[in-house]
Amino acid sequence: MKKLIALCVLSATSAYAATTYIAPATGPFDLRQWKETLPVANSSGGLIEIMPDQLATYASKYFYLDSNNKMTFWAPVNGADLVTTKNSDYPRSELREMIGDNDRDDWNWEGHHTMKACLWVAQVPSTKKVVIGQIHSYNNPLIKLQWENGSVYSLTKRNEDGSNGDIKTLLATPGTNKFCYTIDSNAGVLNVAVDGGKTSTYDYVVGDPNWMNQKFYFKAGAYCQEKINYETTPGAGCKVRFGSLATAH
Repeated sequence: MKKLIALCVLSATSAYAATTYIAPATGPFDLRQWKETLPVANSSGGLIEIMPDQLATYASKYFYLDSNNKMTFWAPVNGADLVTTKNSDYPRSELREMIGDNDRDDWNWEGHHTMKACLWVAQVPSTKKVVIGQIHSYNNPLIKLQWENGSVYSLTKRNEDGSNGDIKTLLATPGTNKFCYTIDSNAGVLNVAVDGGKTSTYDYVVGDPNWMNQKFYFKAGAYCQEKINYETTPGAGCKVRFGSLATAH
């Protein structure tokens, strides 16, 4: 049975909330099955995560609904309080899908799983790269959709252990204009497409049967491909605005 989850943006009640920011969940986005990862540290030095029950009212400068009802993700690349996730050098403001009550209630290669989004890339740092959608496993990303200097590429992992590099495919060149993408896993076959552009297709369970042992989840937002404090330009970072975001399982 398919379930459709459509998303847009939010308002705030947390240490990082501000009355000038509007919660995306108060708009047309349904965030009940997502959590938000912020690029800043909590009081213990760990990375802040906003859980699904908090997202109904949460907004901050890192995650908010703009004046045009766009869900906006902001990940700065310089600042004293910035942190990254455990296995990354890059800051992110990014949604992580949570289907059940905890991080382990995810999906596997069987079945049909789709994420669709329409968005604009508003700002990037000197690397000119930001990841705007993913299918991730507990070990490695199966696929990252990356905006790079005006072009959109799919970066598909060949092997479950991360070896043997990525398959990099140019899908479209939208620049800073609006574009829409689809990331689709159907019985182990991955299809990644940008409307009006190309489609990347890969049978990942044939490529490496070890993927069948993994669980997966979708991610979407601004995963900035720039190391913290490497670029010193004030205000440098990644800003991405989503007009729509939906998943189906």
